[in-house]
Amino acid sequence: MTKERFNELCRDWFELPWQSTDDVRPDLSKVKVYDSTLREGLDEGVSVYPHRPAWHEQILPLASRLEALNLGAVELPGPDFLPHERLEELYGCFENTPKSVKIQFSSRDPESAKASIDEAISLGADILTNDDAGSSDLFIREPKDFERLADSLAEVVAHGKAGGVRFHATTSDSFRAPVARLATLCRRMADAGADVFGLKDTFGLATPTQAKRTVEALGRECPSIPLEIHCHDDTGLGLANTLAGAEAGVMWLDGCMNGLGDRAGHTSLEQLVMVLELSYGVRTGVPLERLREASLYLQSITGLANPTKPLVGEKIFNEARGRHLIHSILLKLVMSGKYNDDRLLATVCEAAELLAAVNERTIDEVWIGQWLEELEGAAV
Repeated sequence: MTKERFNELCRDWFELPWQSTDDVRPDLSKVKVYDSTLREGLDEGVSVYPHRPAWHEQILPLASRLEALNLGAVELPGPDFLPHERLEELYGCFENTPKSVKIQFSSRDPESAKASIDEAISLGADILTNDDAGSSDLFIREPKDFERLADSLAEVVAHGKAGGVRFHATTSDSFRAPVARLATLCRRMADAGADVFGLKDTFGLATPTQAKRTVEALGRECPSIPLEIHCHDDTGLGLANTLAGAEAGVMWLDGCMNGLGDRAGHTSLEQLVMVLELSYGVRTGVPLERLREASLYLQSITGLANPTKPLVGEKIFNEARGRHLIHSILLKLVMSGKYNDDRLLATVCEAAELLAAVNERTIDEVWIGQWLEELEGAAV
């Protein structure tokens, strides 16, 4: 069986007819996925692990695995977070993936951010992005606070652009800020030369409806600049909010391998990629077998393994009955890349027999019967 035919069969299984109609499923073909595992999940300022992974033995091999994922960009810690020599080693792992470098930003000290920008560019940064630009009432207590934020961030963006790199200007606690304030800040960043305007659900308190309406409003107010979204998972809505933003028009979607990060972490990279692939029909370009490999490797070096974690937990592949077994096996086939593995295909045939034995052909007896026959034939 060819890879193309296997992908076709998988789409038949995962994309039921009512999912794949154009008037139901949004077109997310233009989204770009970027990863922030090495900044959000593993930078030295975040102590969320039972033991901190060793640099040369574990972190650099993880970086190589992330490089192999063919992502739109990978976010890395900047000069404010790691010593120069470690940054050189880390940045050197990414020859083919655009490097987005996080710059510590303070509206009261833009000169410090400029110095960090200069060092990041000298190290080979392709994209710069800022931290700590809070836009909600928690950070903006009076008009002068907003003016200082907008003026300082615009100054920093212009400095970065003068260095010949892309700049993603971001704002924290975005979904609790008034939309009019966000729109004003977005226009100011576009005028300063920003390539992308980023929204962050810093405390994980947004809802999908809130994310969608905010993005739609910004799309109307600032149609010329692409948006990005970064969602924390404190209430378990990180992925849902990210997808709601994407459906409303966000281009850049942030994820972190295994959902690691501050507190409850944030949008899980592997779940984001697989939902785009399986539910939205987006061809992300990510080699899915390498996605699971990187996830399992990260589990091994952090000591954080969840057997029921979606897509990568070992227990989810242990189903032994009917259509549940077929679904588990197909997920494993997709995520392992072993679409031509005789043993796994033989297991699918065994699942087909189980399906018939327990009389669970309730989706469409003729369709699923023909589908399983083709898989059976491929295993011979």
